[in-house]
Amino acid sequence: MVFIMYCIHSLQFCSSLPDILAKESQLIVHSTFSRACNFITSENVIVTLLKDNTPLAPRSAVLACSDLGLFFQPNIQVSLINGKIITSHGVLIDLLAGKNTETIINSIENKYLSSPSNLTRLVNIIGDFLVKSPPSGGMHDILNGQSDFYPTKTIERIHSALDDFTLWLKNDGNTSSLAQLVGFGIGLTPSADDFILGVMMVLDLYHKQKHHALSLQLYPLLARTTDISAAMLSNACSSRYSLLFSSLFTSPINNIEITLKQIAAHGHSSGHDMLCGVYFALTRLEGNWI
Repeated sequence: MVFIMYCIHSLQFCSSLPDILAKESQLIVHSTFSRACNFITSENVIVTLLKDNTPLAPRSAVLACSDLGLFFQPNIQVSLINGKIITSHGVLIDLLAGKNTETIINSIENKYLSSPSNLTRLVNIIGDFLVKSPPSGGMHDILNGQSDFYPTKTIERIHSALDDFTLWLKNDGNTSSLAQLVGFGIGLTPSADDFILGVMMVLDLYHKQKHHALSLQLYPLLARTTDISAAMLSNACSSRYSLLFSSLFTSPINNIEITLKQIAAHGHSSGHDMLCGVYFALTRLEGNWI
C-alpha cells in the first residue's frame, strides 16, 4: 500500500485525455525532462505531463508543479485510478482536476486572418521574421542550402523532395516527398517533422481536403521518426496542435511579433522549423487560402 503524502493537481488538460485515461489502469514512463514527462498507454498512445507555465499540448495536462523530473524515471510503471496517477513516492497527481481545454483547431477563430489581404500581411511578417538569426542546422538553413550539418547530396535530395511537395500542394494526387522528409533533421522532433507540422496546420485551416489527404499519407510513415515526433504528427492528423503553435492563428495580429518570438524559442529549432512549414505552405497556396 502506498500512503499519499501530498497531491498535485492539473491546471488544464486536453479534452482528448479523459477518454484515453479511462481505458488504462497503469502507464509506463517513456521519457522525462524538467519541463515534461511522457507516458505510454497500453495502446501505444503517448500522454504528456507538463510543468506549470507551459502551453498545453495535445493529449497532455499542465500541472501545478515546477519540476516533473523529480517524480519519474524512464521505463517504470505507475498506477492510474480514475485519471489520477499514484507514484511510489506517495504523490497523487490528479490529471483531470483542471480546466478541460480543446486543442483541435477547427476553424479560423481570428476573423482578421479570414481576410486574404490580412493573411498576405501575416505571410510577409513571417517571411521577414524567419531570416533574423535562424537556428543553425534547422529547416531555414536547409531550405536555403546553407547548412553545414549535411552533405551537399543530402541537401539536394531534400530540395528535390520539397519540389515534389510543392507540386502536390498546388495540384492533386499523392506525393512521394514525405518518405524523404519524415524523420529528417536534428532534434527530438526532427526538423522536417516540425516543418510538416506547420504545413499541416495551414492545410487544416485553409484546405481541409488536402489536410485529410496528407494525413492518410503520413500515417504509414510515422515509424520512420522518433516516438515523440510520431505522436506530434499523429495529433496533427487529428487536427490537434500545441496551443503555443496554434497561437499563430488565434492571437491578435497586433501581437504577432511577440507570438513569433515565443514560438521560435521552442526547442533548439523546433518552433522556427514549424514556422518555416507555415510560410512554405502559405506561399505555395497563395491565392487558394480561403
